[in-house]
Amino acid sequence: TNEDRAQQLANSFFPQPPAHSLVDPDTAPPLPISKFRPATRTRIKRALASLDPHKAPGPDGIKNIVLMKCTDIIIDRLYYLFRAVFDLDTYYPPWREWHTVVLRKPGRADYGLTKS
Repeated sequence: TNEDRAQQLANSFFPQPPAHSLVDPDTAPPLPISKFRPATRTRIKRALASLDPHKAPGPDGIKNIVLMKCTDIIIDRLYYLFRAVFDLDTYYPPWREWHTVVLRKPGRADYGLTKS
């Protein structure tokens, strides 16, 4: 049934965590890879330029191509927005949401198996 397929996909994309941690509890956490660097207009522009323009939009419906084409218009707003996120140490809850789109791929042996 569709419910069974949905459950299989959910289990495949979001497996249960292991019952016991595989990391020794006395292990020291790793050192940071690099020091945090605050958002700059240049870094934001570089990030926008590196987006896949035709990737599916998130819950807000804004496509990457729009962000890429409007960079010069929206850069100041994005700069202040990201600075506020880091300065206030807060994160807009809807940004934590995403959609996983599962597409049928031709040539698969069995669509009932998530990894076939």
